[in-house]
Amino acid sequence: MLNIIISILSDQPVPNLLFIKQMGKPGDKHIFISTEKMEEAHKSTILAETLKLGKNDYTIIRIDHSNAALILEKLDAVTWPMAENYLINITGGTKMMSQMVFEVFKDFENAAIYYWPYSNAHLQELHPYIIQHKIEHPVLLDLETYFSIHGYEITASGKPEYSFEKADSIYKECIKKGRAELVEQIVTAKEQNYPHPDKGYWCGTWFEEWLYYQFNKRYNLADNAISMNIKIKHRYSERAGESDIELDVAYMLQNNLFVWEAKVFNNEKGVARNLPEIIHKITSISQTLGISTKRFLAIMGPMYDERMLRKQFIDDIARLLKIDGIYGLEDFASDKVFS
Repeated sequence: MLNIIISILSDQPVPNLLFIKQMGKPGDKHIFISTEKMEEAHKSTILAETLKLGKNDYTIIRIDHSNAALILEKLDAVTWPMAENYLINITGGTKMMSQMVFEVFKDFENAAIYYWPYSNAHLQELHPYIIQHKIEHPVLLDLETYFSIHGYEITASGKPEYSFEKADSIYKECIKKGRAELVEQIVTAKEQNYPHPDKGYWCGTWFEEWLYYQFNKRYNLADNAISMNIKIKHRYSERAGESDIELDVAYMLQNNLFVWEAKVFNNEKGVARNLPEIIHKITSISQTLGISTKRFLAIMGPMYDERMLRKQFIDDIARLLKIDGIYGLEDFASDKVFS
């Protein structure tokens, strides 16, 4: 007899995906407990598509998100299919939804109810016994799967074109001279009539490649867990064009998405003029790619004045907007970024 996995849908889809991948097996059937708001956002379809489920593999039950009586009335009216085991994940949804789902299934003899914040290495069984299960071999998501569960498809991405040694030599030259405008080849490449196809590399792609190599070395990432120049588009986007979001460098680490916006500016004026726009872009990412997304700005250009007043201002912005790090040339020069 088959197993049935119950998932309560919410704006944060990763816990449901990980629970199913960790606890499920081929042939399981699924019931998605959802709301009108979640279905308007296509949450059930996105989860099913990411799991590669067929139309007969899952059922959607829509309930109220805040009215206990209406939730119980709807769930009590369901004819629950026969199953060998019911695995119920109450991590998602509102508190009211999870409490009422618990109330319904606590009387099922073959039901096990779980709670699992995916950042936790332990799965909490709440019924029929209270047990903390250690996750011995955790499922690790790659970039494509992470974007997919949030409704996005990768339309373009890239890997470094040149060697680490080349990027590192440019990086060291910038650090040594204190600003990109003193690196002759960078200045030459930024001229309008620069004739060579490596113009984009010298104007900034080298810095993205340097960061890519640093993260790969530091975390020993799988090839499908890191990429650069990533363009993603939502499956249900109404915007015309190639992509909705562009990311300079992104990687997965312990099922969290890390996003780095990397820019090279010649001098202080370039930094000051462009910093507000870059900050706006990086702060908007968590609204679309999950609240646990780690966001960083890497600026290869001088950011701080002599009295460090600008540093205090930038630190305050990072704290207020919950940006995980804003690093300028001075931070890279003092080895604060990767220490």
